Amino acid sequence: MAFQYGPAPVIQPARLQALFLELVQIDSLSRREGRIAARLARELDELGAEVSFDGAGAEIGGETGNLIAHVPGTVDAPALLLCAHMDTVEPGVGVTLDVVFTVCEEVGLLGARHLDFARLRARSGLVFDSDAVGFAFTRAPGANLIEAVVRGRAAHAGMAPERGVSAIQVAAEAIAAMRLGRIDPETTANIGVITGGRAVNIVPDEVRVRGEARSHDLARLATQTEHMRACFAEAAARHAGAAAEAPSPGSTSRWRCPTTRRSCGSWPRPRRASGARSRPQAWAAAATPTSSTAGGCRW
Repeated sequence: MAFQYGPAPVIQPARLQALFLELVQIDSLSRREGRIAARLARELDELGAEVSFDGAGAEIGGETGNLIAHVPGTVDAPALLLCAHMDTVEPGVGVTLDVVFTVCEEVGLLGARHLDFARLRARSGLVFDSDAVGFAFTRAPGANLIEAVVRGRAAHAGMAPERGVSAIQVAAEAIAAMRLGRIDPETTANIGVITGGRAVNIVPDEVRVRGEARSHDLARLATQTEHMRACFAEAAARHAGAAAEAPSPGSTSRWRCPTTRRSCGSWPRPRRASGARSRPQAWAAAATPTSSTAGGCRW
């Protein structure tokens, strides 16, 4: 049978998906690649390739040798080699798959926090949530949410501004005094939302400010959080009639995936710390640690 060069487009997504899903269900640990080799040989043979196996299996005590297929060309040119391997890393026998798509990621990992783990069979896995291809993120920072309410005293801005106390001015002074951005290699801080005021001709009597501090070091996280809260209190103290409330913040625990081979598998990629909060971090709070976008951990 001649090799079949199909009409353009050659790539057929549905066929590739079906073949992929079939292949990943075939157990293929090292030295036990017989079944996957037979399936690949059948696929190539149906395409018209000349398929054979060398004697590597007998040399290494395996079920099969290396698969070699010859595909004829249509031009007079040197042959090109394409190579891949058939075996998989442990665990690779009888593996089942759970797929989870979470909701409300961008507003505090809410979907991940409320995931019903009783409905999952898997106790290890991968989370894809980064554009840094090829890296395993095995650490995420702890985070404290800062929510402050600054109160002043309302007055008509044109008739009697001296009777008012501007909550916006007090909040601005507090923010100007804060250490923000990259604090140190482990720590960041940000003010992200400010709301307040009623009209341009009224001295504002209330402003709400939301921000956060993050750090891989819990002591530094506590120090930065208290610094931000203190800035609000100190700014309010400089203005008679002003007050600021910055209660103890809501927090997200830092997360570290265990770095043992058993806990993180044999993922060969470099491991990194992420500055972003992640779904594995939310699951760690529920005693279910995982890793993000290039690594896998048990939970």
